[in-house]
Amino acid sequence: MDDVPEMVERVARAMEPSAFETWDRGYRQSNSFDNRSFLNAERTVKTARRKAAVALTAVREPTLAMANAGRWPGEDDGPVACWRAMIDAALASPPKE
Repeated sequence: MDDVPEMVERVARAMEPSAFETWDRGYRQSNSFDNRSFLNAERTVKTARRKAAVALTAVREPTLAMANAGRWPGEDDGPVACWRAMIDAALASPPKE
């Protein structure tokens, strides 16, 4: 997965399933059509990952409705801080093994 955060990868794969299917098969030296398909898929995968990271960054700030839905009466901004922390964790690089 090349140091791609797990949630970014999930969102990217949901956005471009066919490109990931081709890319997951890997490069094959069978014919020029397969080679071109793989290279196009590789470019699409990289673009999808960038767009997925942008999308997750965009939802880092919850809407007022989301914040209100997660807040119990008398509670402060705990749910909002928790939401931000979860999105930040989703965007963080995965730990090295």
